Amino acid sequence: REARQGGTPLLTRLRQTGRYAENVTPFAGVAAGALFPELQEFTISFALRGPSPPLPTAPLQGANLRRLHIYDMIYGFTASDASPHLSDASLACFIKTFVSGCPRLESLCLSHGRKYLSRGETLPRLPRLGKSFQATPLPRTLVMLELKEIVVAPSDFAGCELPALALVRLKHCKDEHGPDLQKDTIEELCMACPKLEPSGCVADEHRFEPKHSSKLQQARVCNYPAEHIGGLSLEGVLDALERGYTLY
Repeated sequence: REARQGGTPLLTRLRQTGRYAENVTPFAGVAAGALFPELQEFTISFALRGPSPPLPTAPLQGANLRRLHIYDMIYGFTASDASPHLSDASLACFIKTFVSGCPRLESLCLSHGRKYLSRGETLPRLPRLGKSFQATPLPRTLVMLELKEIVVAPSDFAGCELPALALVRLKHCKDEHGPDLQKDTIEELCMACPKLEPSGCVADEHRFEPKHSSKLQQARVCNYPAEHIGGLSLEGVLDALERGYTLY
């Protein structure tokens, strides 16, 4: 920056792994958007302790951000009588903080994380997505969406307009104490999103069979080599997310 006489930093890719998550707060994550306005890819993990940790009031400013991957929100190692999981309201606030200021996102991964259990413990309730995406609409540019350890239901996506959405992965997004609505949610999304087909969806280990052959179409959507499309397998979706194939 000094060499460019105070010009805007040109960093376009920033990746922070879970190894240092305890040293990174949501406030630092939001600050990265202001510090690096040219950022296009942002991967980050946190170590929040629920149910209601402090969160920034100002959102992440990601005018140029295309890929936002949050691989863990919480710190899983807590006392047996405590739960680190976020409340539904805190999850909604977290999503607002990190998504509302990113109007050009193409790939979004939100992983809540879960408590590590000792013998005899039961998993505390995971947060529900609820009306988070109604309060903070997803950008219409979104092509890939991955949610992990966030309970979903078909009604959670009511009113969402996602004309470009082509790949969806849900991982452990079921209610451990109630019905598993992941498949119903996928079916609802496929009906609502014109480019989303069953061949582009994965829910846990379940691969949705396409109603008709669309492998080449899906390959073109995410610039993924056609010979590697297995109806998109779980590995295929993860590879596409991780390797950052160009989206258009």
